[in-house]
Amino acid sequence: MTLVPSNPSVWDIFEHLCKSVCRFDADGRIIVANTGFYEAFPIQDTTGEQGHEPTLHRGLPNSTASDLIWPRIPQGDRQRFRRACQGLSPGQPEVSLTLKSPLRPGEIWQWTLRGRFYGTGEILEYQALAHPLAERPLTIPKEPHSQLSEVTIQEASHYHLLTSYAPVGIFQFNAQGKVTFVNSCWSKITGLAEDAALGHGWRQALHPLDRDRILQLTCDLSQEVTACEFRFLTPQGTVVWVLGNSVPIWDDKGTFQGSIGTILDITERKQAQHQETQLKQLSRALEQCGDNVIITNREGKIVYVNSGFERLTGYTAAEVLGIKPSILKSGFHDRRFYETLWKTIHQGKVFSAIFTNRKKSGELFAEQKTITPLRDETGQITHYISTGKDVTERQRAEARLEQVNRCFLNFSSDPMDNIGRLTALCGTLLDAKGALYQRRLGDRLDTVCTWGNISVETQEGYEACLKNRETSQSRPTCPRLEMPGDTWYETISGIWRTLVRTGDRVVGLLSLEYGQPPVQRADDCRLFGIIATAIAIEEEQHRVAEALRRQMERERALTQLSHHIHRSLELGKILPATAKAVREFLESDSVLICSLNESRTQATVVARAANFDDFSVNNFVLQGFSLRVNCLEDYQQHTPVTELQLKICHHNCELEGFGNSKTHIIAPILQGSQLWGIIMAQHCHTYHQWTESEQEFLRQVATQLGIATQQSKLYEELKVANRSLHHLATIDGLTQVANRRQFDDFLAQSWQASLEKQQPLAIILCDIDFFKPYNDTYGHQAGDDCLKRVASAISQTVMAEDSLVARYGGEEFVIVVNGANYQKILTLVHDLRRAVESLRIPHRTSKAHSWVTLSIGAARLIPRPEWTSDDLLRQADQALYQAKAAGRNCGRMTEC
Repeated sequence: MTLVPSNPSVWDIFEHLCKSVCRFDADGRIIVANTGFYEAFPIQDTTGEQGHEPTLHRGLPNSTASDLIWPRIPQGDRQRFRRACQGLSPGQPEVSLTLKSPLRPGEIWQWTLRGRFYGTGEILEYQALAHPLAERPLTIPKEPHSQLSEVTIQEASHYHLLTSYAPVGIFQFNAQGKVTFVNSCWSKITGLAEDAALGHGWRQALHPLDRDRILQLTCDLSQEVTACEFRFLTPQGTVVWVLGNSVPIWDDKGTFQGSIGTILDITERKQAQHQETQLKQLSRALEQCGDNVIITNREGKIVYVNSGFERLTGYTAAEVLGIKPSILKSGFHDRRFYETLWKTIHQGKVFSAIFTNRKKSGELFAEQKTITPLRDETGQITHYISTGKDVTERQRAEARLEQVNRCFLNFSSDPMDNIGRLTALCGTLLDAKGALYQRRLGDRLDTVCTWGNISVETQEGYEACLKNRETSQSRPTCPRLEMPGDTWYETISGIWRTLVRTGDRVVGLLSLEYGQPPVQRADDCRLFGIIATAIAIEEEQHRVAEALRRQMERERALTQLSHHIHRSLELGKILPATAKAVREFLESDSVLICSLNESRTQATVVARAANFDDFSVNNFVLQGFSLRVNCLEDYQQHTPVTELQLKICHHNCELEGFGNSKTHIIAPILQGSQLWGIIMAQHCHTYHQWTESEQEFLRQVATQLGIATQQSKLYEELKVANRSLHHLATIDGLTQVANRRQFDDFLAQSWQASLEKQQPLAIILCDIDFFKPYNDTYGHQAGDDCLKRVASAISQTVMAEDSLVARYGGEEFVIVVNGANYQKILTLVHDLRRAVESLRIPHRTSKAHSWVTLSIGAARLIPRPEWTSDDLLRQADQALYQAKAAGRNCGRMTEC
């Protein structure tokens, strides 16, 4: 893409390039410059510099002399401009600087100088691009371009070099809106090749978010100067921000020819603006966060602190900027601590620890601090940021809670001792002069324990304390189960009090006495509440312990009784043990447990415990038993079971066996909704006042016995059901001999026993001859009857106790015989055949006999570890096969 001298767009590009462009040689002689340059920088003097007189200007049409660039630079900036040119080198070929405008006072121009060098490093020429920092519209030259034809090929080459090395991207549109020219800098900025950008190809480099807006602007290129910021997206995915300028081109007849323009890469400026915005947001966030923040440079000097730092330490930002954070050192940490800190952050790692530092006032404070290295885009550490949170109160609270926890861990089994420890701990941790705990007994407060010097009126009543609360300064409620206003401070007496509660019930009052009004923090209230709650727990444990002590004997007896009842489901064991336990607990002379018949007219003594043996009524039927006597009237048939209550009698009763009773107590035993019986305890020699505890004990015993009788009844029913289920599971339903499942279990047990004892074990297989033809001839009902009779005959023949007869298959039966010798097995085989044959069951389709007969195979062995019961069964099956092969109605036997 080469500029052609005859093309008028060459002049248009340089004439309308943003502001001014100039090329000059090492001596300062201008090689070529556009009109904008001559307009913006006219000659300030005509004498020239360094003895050079004006010579011919070869680059500007209608000019007869060229000049030096130095006189066009304002007098005060010439030396700086010269030094900037002299400072360029192949290693640093470009520099930017600002110069004053020679025409408008106060106007500043941004110059970009670029040097071109020989291979030896000597300067060839300078290229300069200048923009005013305060933008102003470009002027379009009014001179006609008719002299363009006078431009030489050499001059066009100079223009081409200028566009190639210009530090901005240059482009040209024709009248149809197609790109006809872009320079190499444009391609470098956009990442799009120069050829690919021609026509509409440049559009593919536009960022998708800016595409529609830019295309809209290019729809009418005849507008005046256009400037806007937009983005390109390079093929590598990089976003490039540019500042674009465009001006229309007109010919001498006023016809629109297109437009030319430039793009300037402003990505760094945009990134700087974005970073500045982020920094402002970060600064606002740091100022508003509750933590204190310090930012230091790599040398550790403070460059920033937020308001949180000022509030915490008492230092202002002006006092600490430029100095090191060591101003906060308290001497608490040793040298190794700080060496570890610096070693960690110099390695680029985060350091976190709790620091004990000193405020400006000298007060120590604890700070949870995290120090993080900050890196630049090259990965180098440039700063350190420290964020900290004041944890002084937290550490103080944790230390005190640790003491409370140690107190809890050292508790003894005595609640009163623990309450004393808690009271002393409360006074110590809350810096009181003395502490007092009082237990509430009705309206009275009873002193339980004291600590330190206490002058509180210990005889003061509970209601009087509540009246003092109404006139005292209320404190925040402690974090526990309590009512509002439970904690208050009495200013006159200097006493801080809190009620001790278990649920809604006030059980005591905890008081702390102070010589001076205390500075109470929120954590103090929490600690006060925690200790009060702990005392309430110990008070509850004390109350429970007292109640347990009073009920211990009763509960022990009930526990033992419950153990006896639940250990066995047999009433024969439960009832005697219960009668004995009840007599021992009640210390009575005797205890009877009687069961009643359904009409409640007869009682049977099923258990008795007595401390004398003059009258034995175990299993004795009380024939004269009647519920009409004074103490049993409520147990009559018409009385609903749910209304039956425990009865106490202090009279001589007509009840048999209780004629000499001075006093007795009776409780009904209910089995579900039925009256099963009664339990009676009596004192024969002295009158006894039955206590509520004793009555409750007997009532619970009767309840347990009711449950036991119900469980025993269910247990008996379950045993019957289990026997029935076992029968169904192990007996063949048709023949009523053992089924295959029972046979398998019995054979496995017999095999193991014979193996251990090394005794013989035999199996006999019996098969009814030609049974299928029998079924076909006589019918299935007759076949079932035949199976039943054969099974019965076999069962009656096998008399040995340690044997089993089972149905093995459809018409097959199997017998397992333990310990029989060879001759007995042979005899048994013969007896089995005769027994079935003697049934004389007709079988006209049998080929063996006119009656039903058996083919029998038997096998006998002494088990070995390498054998299994299947081996024995297989031998018996082979023997049965031999019997069938011999014509049936016979038996065969093998011995392994």
